[in-house]
Amino acid sequence: QGMTEKFALLPRNKYDVDWPFDIAVGLDVSRFGGQDIPAFPVVVDKYGKSMLYMQETFERGIKERRTTSELVQTLKELSNGENRKILFIRDGYAYEDYEAVATALPNIELTVLSLRKNLLSVFSEQMPAGKLYALYSDHDSKRFVFGVNARQGETALVNNVHMVELVRNPGNYTKESLANVLIALSRQNRTTEFEIASLPFPVAYADRTAWVVRDMIQDRQLRKYVREKYTEDVNKLGDEGLFIYSVIREFVLSRPNGFAFAI
Repeated sequence: QGMTEKFALLPRNKYDVDWPFDIAVGLDVSRFGGQDIPAFPVVVDKYGKSMLYMQETFERGIKERRTTSELVQTLKELSNGENRKILFIRDGYAYEDYEAVATALPNIELTVLSLRKNLLSVFSEQMPAGKLYALYSDHDSKRFVFGVNARQGETALVNNVHMVELVRNPGNYTKESLANVLIALSRQNRTTEFEIASLPFPVAYADRTAWVVRDMIQDRQLRKYVREKYTEDVNKLGDEGLFIYSVIREFVLSRPNGFAFAI
């Protein structure tokens, strides 16, 4: 019951902002020991409903980025070949070639935002002052700052601010309207973890899922265990890490609130 309440399939409140996108998706890449693990675990539609998505496999050996073909395949699956307006939130620097991705998918209006989280300080002449529960502040022609209150209670204020860079904005959305969308997505989080709570819903779960999956795939004891216990399955996939990922993916996608696993 606790899991059902905390990780509800439907938002508790409808979005009270202008929402121009059909779906919003978040990508994070967790890198450690020369291995990149990507995650796109949660997709949110324009009605606020969450959907789970984990790609069946992912390309390896590329550094801190995903290939154009991998992103095209992911977005093609998410759009079902229909005309879609997609908000793509990239956790960290957007190394990928999003122009090439958009060219390969003419049916998609692809808006891409790069989110830099956990900033120690951000300067803007327009930074609001006083008691704040959510804030937006313009920064320069391509960047803006937003923050949300990630604590409960009347005395709780904004705890983290994040810098956002406009990588692609074919719809010419204003920075303030995009910030309002990110704030609305952040309010959809269902977590008791302070840092995660301040991030937009899709990228918050991408951040944690990428880290958790990478940590499990690189766990030496776990790898040794599955190699001995599930030798045939490991041989079929060719690697212990791929087998571990396949089990995680099945676990997450087979449960109606499977993205709870990320937290």
